[in-house]
Amino acid sequence: MSHPEPRSIEPASDAVPVLLQGQSGRGGGIALDETAALWAAVASSWMMTGLIWFVQVVHYPLYTRVGVAEFPRYHADHARLTTWVVAPVMLVELIAAVVRRTSLTATWTVAGFDATTVRQARRAADLGLALVLVNWFSTALVQVPLHGCLDAEFDAETIAALVGSNWVRTVAWSLHAVVSLALVIVWSRGVQDSPARRNTLGPPSSV
Repeated sequence: MSHPEPRSIEPASDAVPVLLQGQSGRGGGIALDETAALWAAVASSWMMTGLIWFVQVVHYPLYTRVGVAEFPRYHADHARLTTWVVAPVMLVELIAAVVRRTSLTATWTVAGFDATTVRQARRAADLGLALVLVNWFSTALVQVPLHGCLDAEFDAETIAALVGSNWVRTVAWSLHAVVSLALVIVWSRGVQDSPARRNTLGPPSSV
C-alpha cells in the first residue's frame, strides 16, 4: 500500500509583519508598526517641546503686557486658536506612546533584539508614556482651570501661577522628546546592523 508523499509546508512569510503590527484601541481601530509609532512619538514630542518652551519663556510672561480691558478677549482668542494647534499633536503623541509601549516587547523580540535591550527599551517606553500622561493630567487639572480663571478677567497672580505650574509640562515634554529620540536611534541602528532584520521588517507602513 503506497503512502502519499508528505507535502512540504512553506513558512508563512507574512507572519512576522503581522506580529510587528502594534494595535491601539478596541477592535484594532488604529494600527501602526513599531517604526511608524517611534517616529510619530519623536515628531510630536519634539514639536510640543519647542512649542512649550516658547510658551513658557515668551508667551505666558507677555500676558502681563496685555491691557486689562483687552485681556479677556485676547485670552479667549488665544485659547481657541491654540487648541487647534496643540490638541491634534498631543493626541498623536498619546497614541504613539501607547502603541509604542503595548507593541514593544513583541516587536523588538521578533526583530531579534537581545533580552537586555528589550528590557531597557520597555522601561524607556514606560517612562515615555508616564511623561505623556503627566502632561495630559497637568493640562486638564491645572492649566485648563487657570486659563478658565483668566477668561473672566486679568489677574497677575493667576498668570504667575500659570507660568510656575507650566514648568511641569516643560520638563516632562523635554524629557519625553529625549526618550523618544533615544528609542528610535536604538531601533534604527539595530535594524540597520542586521540585513535579516531589514528583510523581515520591510518598509514602515504609512500612518
